[in-house]
Amino acid sequence: MNWMLKNADQKRIDIYGKTIKFVVMDQTDKEVNTYTATVLDDGSSIGVKGLAKVTISAADTTALQAQYLKFSVYMLNNDTTKTVLYGDTRFGAHGTLELLGGVLPVTRPIQRYDDFQQETNYQGLAISDRIITHYSSAIPVKYYEAVPTTTVDVSVSVTGFIGSVTVQATKNIVTGHEAFLHPITIQTQTFTTARNTPVLFTDINIADYTYIRVSYINTTGTVDFFTVAS
Repeated sequence: MNWMLKNADQKRIDIYGKTIKFVVMDQTDKEVNTYTATVLDDGSSIGVKGLAKVTISAADTTALQAQYLKFSVYMLNNDTTKTVLYGDTRFGAHGTLELLGGVLPVTRPIQRYDDFQQETNYQGLAISDRIITHYSSAIPVKYYEAVPTTTVDVSVSVTGFIGSVTVQATKNIVTGHEAFLHPITIQTQTFTTARNTPVLFTDINIADYTYIRVSYINTTGTVDFFTVAS
């Protein structure tokens, strides 16, 4: 696994002589393994500036079930303090690794999400009429399998919810909020009386899409979390 370290201006940073650590964690934030990266930056060549790599051997994964793992990258400073070096497009400090099965078929683990951001439409509206839309992060649905997954099921857990829930998709190859500047609406469900049972979107055809997300607008109640199963 190779990666390139850049600053906020997308300029490569010099990591020659630095100690770079790559930490792998499970979904409960329990550490699975920590690797010391091989720094490829030699301090002089432009082509390798900011480059480092980590090799995860097959032996390190044989005892693990197929799952989504988290990772973080940091620099170990001379005074033993740590400087976080990885941030995603939404300023999250960890990334995601997908560990797939081997020779025997395995069921892809159900993905659970409970993090929503909000976006407010202020244009021409009184304060009481401003529309707040909540949306999840971009969820990858392009798995690059021998037999591609073509449909997924989304289950949205709600409590006392009145409003609308929407599943959106994009063909954009980038991740993050910018992937959904022009979202494709797959399906919307609207509730005018309080709902307390999961909102189900079944057999969503994702064959032509790269990412999906869940968005909602509510007048009362909450969206607690949602799951994606394939």
